Amino acid sequence: MNRVHRFIRSTPLCRTYFTAPTVAPSAAIVPNRSLLKISSSDATEFLNGLTTRKVIPKPSAGIFSTFIHAQGRVLYDCFIYPVEDGFIIEYDRRPILSLRDYLRRYVLRSRVKFTDVTDQWSIYQLFGGYEPPMKWQWQWGPGGALEPVWEDEPAKEFPSALDRRAPGMGRRWLIPTGGKPPTSGQGYTEVDSMAYTLHRVMIGVPEGADEIVHGQALPFDMNLDMMGGIDFRKGCYVGQELLVRTYHTGIVRKRTWPVTLYRKGDEPPFTLMILPEGRRLPPPGTAIPIPGARGKGRLLCAYQNVGLAVLPLSKGEKSNGEVELALNWEEDPDWMIMPRHPKWWPTREGQHATLRSEQ
Repeated sequence: MNRVHRFIRSTPLCRTYFTAPTVAPSAAIVPNRSLLKISSSDATEFLNGLTTRKVIPKPSAGIFSTFIHAQGRVLYDCFIYPVEDGFIIEYDRRPILSLRDYLRRYVLRSRVKFTDVTDQWSIYQLFGGYEPPMKWQWQWGPGGALEPVWEDEPAKEFPSALDRRAPGMGRRWLIPTGGKPPTSGQGYTEVDSMAYTLHRVMIGVPEGADEIVHGQALPFDMNLDMMGGIDFRKGCYVGQELLVRTYHTGIVRKRTWPVTLYRKGDEPPFTLMILPEGRRLPPPGTAIPIPGARGKGRLLCAYQNVGLAVLPLSKGEKSNGEVELALNWEEDPDWMIMPRHPKWWPTREGQHATLRSEQ
């Protein structure tokens, strides 16, 4: 039995809420990512005109952020790591428009240098181990958007970022190629990349161009505000106007939900399971008709019997085992999904929101 199968067999799903899965301390290579270094004295100002989070040079730690276009759609979700002479941006390498080509459009008079440093570093996610105590708190916008309220963390020895997209996500590290993350004496075991993917999907964290579709995904549908990827008080940047307008006057109608997949007529499973050989899962982008609603939901990904889907809040908020939805996939119409409400999602207390466990 390989390391992914061991992970799957040991990981239960909560019946009413998805909680951060209880897993042993694990270290995994993050798949499908590239690294672009931006250096020069203009690098900070240049990036702050394009990113949805404020970029601060070293000695600050890495942050999760995004690049969006002028119409407010997501182009890249990324981690940005300050280094001595600039920044390293970690992003999904699969979109046809590379991040380097996108950034070059905005160079103008900025003196910046771009260098692909993918071969110089390994990207590790450490999860399932000790996480320092921290206050998870958000502030509600008028239309249901969320603004994180937390402090930045100091830098570490290697470029890294505390992954605050959700509790239980752990830490992201850039380690020189051939090296290993600093886990000595902490009981971490290296696992396959798929174990990391399953972990974040069960928590409810979308990542990469397959899920946060390049040039199409809406930031609030992808939970990017909740995951700390947007700073609504930051200065001017590309796409800012639409984001701020939605925060103050719009209404958030959809979110990305963890879902359980199962066959029509079967009871929804409450543990991860290995599917029978040869049974294909519905592909990303499969439509999810919503009874009584004008729009449709959409499947973002499916692995084993869990996935992520964009669904209206009105349906997902009832996800206590009562909502079952059919997938509109002609090749195999017998797939069903049941949305799961992540336990870590903030609950409202006046203008502020906190974790359920902190209430």
